[in-house]
Amino acid sequence: MNIESKIQLLNEIIEAQIKQVNPMYQPGPYWLNKTKRAVRELRNKSLNNFRSSENNATESYGDAQLLDMKSQYVGLRYLVYNTATKVFPLNRFFDRQMGLTKTYANRLIASESYILNHSNRVDFLMQKYIIPGGNLLGGVDRKSEVRGLPVSHHYIIMLDLIDRMVERVNISETRSFCEIGGGFGVNAHLILSNFPSIRKYIYVDISPNLYVATQFLRAHFGDAVIDFCHTKDSVDISFSNDDDLEVFCVLPHQLEFIKEEVDVFHNANSFVEMPQEVVKNYATIVRGFINKKKGSILLSSYGGFDANTTFHPDKLIDCFDLDFNSYQSELLLCKPQQHFYVWSAT
Repeated sequence: MNIESKIQLLNEIIEAQIKQVNPMYQPGPYWLNKTKRAVRELRNKSLNNFRSSENNATESYGDAQLLDMKSQYVGLRYLVYNTATKVFPLNRFFDRQMGLTKTYANRLIASESYILNHSNRVDFLMQKYIIPGGNLLGGVDRKSEVRGLPVSHHYIIMLDLIDRMVERVNISETRSFCEIGGGFGVNAHLILSNFPSIRKYIYVDISPNLYVATQFLRAHFGDAVIDFCHTKDSVDISFSNDDDLEVFCVLPHQLEFIKEEVDVFHNANSFVEMPQEVVKNYATIVRGFINKKKGSILLSSYGGFDANTTFHPDKLIDCFDLDFNSYQSELLLCKPQQHFYVWSAT
């Protein structure tokens, strides 16, 4: 299984994001430079290794290990650092340091594997849920054999997060799901593989993150994925009336064009990385399309947030002005506890 690169799709998504004049749908300060670095990586490297340490396209939302710090720079600074590390004798020092860093990274992966293989929580999750085939797609480094199954560590962590939410809200009979900021598609892959009643999925993210997720999900679900090129001129995003799987991959401003009631809305971690006025705008839109009779809103955020770059996750519920059930829970391989906020119409 390979991930197909579609540079035309990437260019269309980037251009549409640039043309979007409404600041509510532009990357905030937390994401601005990250997206610039991601575009450079995506233009220069293959999607088939976007989850490896050789590729930094999914910084802050993927599971690739960052080993090469020069990828953190853009423009002239990147050019200077990149050139310097290729010139003798600096290249010798750089290569030896990279080798040492990779050794420590591999030790970390081995430690994660040991913890996962000796966890009762992992036993529970792997008995209750499916970890779908293709979870290693993208040249993933953070992987090992867990309970006899070659598996991505990130998939187990995300499965843990999903279970911590659905233990409070039953989504086993819902039909539609909308997610803002869904990483590179892991959550969608897990949700669609474990909750077969969900046949209509709306994945929303900024450029160029949307491109990576679109192609990752297309590798798994084929023609069921409806990409930005098919919806860019539409002001009416609607589901078909049948039970065929549909996965819409859209930019944030296209949320205004959703003409359907959605049963479940979900966001994990990324809301606190946005300006609060942006989250309030999203909250208004979500309250407009969420199913008023049986809908659910599932929010979560990491506990180890930095107040200099994000806001406190407890302020999320102020943006929605709904009566959320708030709780905290420890996730596998994560400290401190994750914050959860769940609302249900029922």
